[in-house]
Formats: sequence, structure tokens, C-alpha cells
Amino acid sequence: MSGLRARSAGILLVLTAIAPLLAGCNEPESAVASVAAQPNEPDVSIVTIKPQPRSIVRELPGRIAPVRVADVRPRVSGIIVERLFRQGSEVKEGDPLYRIDQRPFEVEVQAAQAALTKAQATYERAVQQARRIAFLAKERAAPEIENEKAIAAEKESAADVEARKADLARAKLNLDYSTIRAPIDLANGKSVAKITPEVSLSRHLDRLSLMISPSTSSKG
Repeated sequence: MSGLRARSAGILLVLTAIAPLLAGCNEPESAVASVAAQPNEPDVSIVTIKPQPRSIVRELPGRIAPVRVADVRPRVSGIIVERLFRQGSEVKEGDPLYRIDQRPFEVEVQAAQAALTKAQATYERAVQQARRIAFLAKERAAPEIENEKAIAAEKESAADVEARKADLARAKLNLDYSTIRAPIDLANGKSVAKITPEVSLSRHLDRLSLMISPSTSSKG
């Protein structure tokens, strides 16, 4: 009986000794389980928003052009013999730019003047002749048909005088056109005079216009 008690006491001592060891085997698993059970806290950043102006920049193709462009063209044919302005200088409307050889136009003016003088002399003679024939016809010393011819000749001479006046005015106008003038106030760029003048491009640069083409990529 004493032997049985002694054996039971020994078993109890053994169990008591290994109990802490058995209990320690479950601690890592419980520790891992407790860590896995805890949720991960996310990283949060804070941004303060406040209104402020912002420039919107859009690049568009464009070009600058003068407001007025004048093509200076000669009104008569001829050879340019003189340039009357300084390259790149500003000129006013009506200022002379070039001079074409004026000698042929001066000859035309002289010829037209001579033709007018001749027509005027013819007209004066026709007027005197018409007066004489009219007097003779009134005295019945000349037939009426001669009086009618004299009146018609006087009218023809008067018409010829007006035609010669128009020719003289045209010749003087061509002579004036031989001096090429600025059509507008302008700043003239580099200009080259040709033997037979065609075009001298001049630009009014006091004011400029900006022409912008809309961008196709900005549609929609």
C-alpha cells in the first residue's frame, strides 16, 4: 500500500515538472495568431487645398502683317532714270518715289499744244468765213447753201478745238504720271527699280495686325 502511494507521488512529481514545458509549446502559435489578428494601419497623407489663379497658355500659329499694303505701279511705260526717296525712309502720301524719263512725254505735250494752236486758228478762220457768208446770204449775194456750209465748217472747227484740248490734257497727264508718287503714307522697305518698272511693294507699318490661325488639335 505504501508502495502504491510512493509510485503515485512520483508520477505526480513528474507531471508537475513537465507541465510548464507543455504549456510553453503552445505560446508561439498563440503569439503568431494574436499578431495576425491585429489589422495593419494604412499610411495617410494630408494635403491642404486652397484656391489660387492659374494661367492657361495655348500656343497657336500666327503671323504679323501690315494693316495696309500698296502696290506702287507706274501708269505710263518708260525707263526709270531717278529714285527720289531714300531706301527705308518714311514718305507721305503724294511724295515722289521714282521719275521715268520725261522727254518723250514732253514732246507729246509740245505736239498736242501745236495741234491745239492750229485747230484754234482754223476755228477763227471758220468763224470769220461764216460771218461773211451769212452777211452775203442776207443780202442775197450768196446762195443759202453756202451759208449752211460755212456754219457746218465753223461747228466742225469748234469740235476739233475741243478734241485738241483733250489731247493736250492727256499728254500733260502722262507727263505728270512719269513721276511715280506714293499712294498712301508708308514706310518703304528695300525697293529695286527695274528698267521697265512693274511693281514696287510698299507697306504701311504704323499699325500692324496679328492674324492667328485656330489650332485643329484644340477642337472638341
